[in-house]
Amino acid sequence: MKKVLYLLFVGVVIVSLTGCGEKNSKSNVQKDTGSSSQSSSQVDTNTSGNIDLQKAKEIALSDAGFSENDVTDLSYEKDDDEDKYDVSFKNGGKEYDYDISLSGDILNKSVENDD
Repeated sequence: MKKVLYLLFVGVVIVSLTGCGEKNSKSNVQKDTGSSSQSSSQVDTNTSGNIDLQKAKEIALSDAGFSENDVTDLSYEKDDDEDKYDVSFKNGGKEYDYDISLSGDILNKSVENDD
C-alpha cells in the first residue's frame, strides 16, 4: 500500500512540474503544414500601437478571402530587418505571399501558381 501511495505521489509531482514550464515563450516563426487546425498563440505583443504577428496573419487571410481552415502551408514570421511581417499560404493551386507593416498595412502581396 505504501508503494502505491508513493508512486501516486511521484506521478502527481511530475504532472505538476510539467505544467510549470514557461508559458510566454516567444517564437518569431509559426508554420503549419497541415490543415491549419492548430491554434496559434499571440506571438508578438507590444504597447506601441503596432499589430502583433497573429493580427498580421488575420489581415493577409482576410484580404485573400480565406479563413485559416481554408489554407495549407501557412507560415508567418516577423522580418526584423525590415520591420514587417511575412505571411504565406496556399489554396486552390495558388501560393499567396504578403508583406504586412507593423501598423497593419499591406505593403506587398503576390499570388502565383503553386509549382
